[in-house]
Amino acid sequence: MGKGQEPVTEADLHAFLDEEIGAERRAKVAEHLEQKPLDGALVETWRAQNEALRGAFARIAREAVPLSLSLSQPLTVRATTVPISTRRLDLARTARQRRVAIASAIAFLAGSIAAATGAIVVQHLPNLFRAETSISTTVGRRIATRAAAMYRTFANDRTRPVEIAAAQKAELGRWLSERTGLSLIPDFSSEGLALVGGRVTPGEFGAAAFLLYEMTTGERIGVFLERAPDDSAAESVRATPGDRNTSLYGREKGTYWAIIGSLGDERWKQVAQHLVNQIRAATP
Repeated sequence: MGKGQEPVTEADLHAFLDEEIGAERRAKVAEHLEQKPLDGALVETWRAQNEALRGAFARIAREAVPLSLSLSQPLTVRATTVPISTRRLDLARTARQRRVAIASAIAFLAGSIAAATGAIVVQHLPNLFRAETSISTTVGRRIATRAAAMYRTFANDRTRPVEIAAAQKAELGRWLSERTGLSLIPDFSSEGLALVGGRVTPGEFGAAAFLLYEMTTGERIGVFLERAPDDSAAESVRATPGDRNTSLYGREKGTYWAIIGSLGDERWKQVAQHLVNQIRAATP
């Protein structure tokens, strides 16, 4: 099998990002990214992380190398010369180490918070779904952040993860309709996901719905739904990959939506497409 026919690996994605890949293989990876939007989102996540790190340490990188650390100009002290005091060099080295430690801690903390909350939008995925017009991503990021917070709070709760369970689905539907203005309870049974139940939660513009679904393996995904102030716009799907869980979110037919959990790329696209189709069918 020729090199151009080999499957694209994560190493290829890193080489593509770092521009350390041949022209033929680069074309193959570019084609792969067009066909696999979530891999494209992952590459853009790495690109954003690289830019954040460069920005965090840009000022330090521009500083002159301390004399005590310079290898190009080694210090030599002859017996006949006056000994060089190292106190100033030690103070400079200590100050620089302190600045590097602080910058590293800030960069790590910011990255950890962003990964945990799903607040960094890394890639616009234009090929997944039809989009009528684009809107500001600020609201979408906040929706994804709320969904991530709800998921962290309730997905692993085996005692009371929901307010109304799936066994009272009709009651759940009435409650959500009264409180949120949304009557849709998505059905993902064709994707192997069973409804656990749901609850009403604060949203960006009012009350919102948070629903939990469970796979046969026990793994759960969350779905966040909120009525938008107007229903004139649709937003393309966006992704916020995290350490284990990925958030997809968008806006369709006056409904903001977000799904979060751990699924493979193809299942994510199927579940998201199924959700969007149900929102379209339920909205006049």
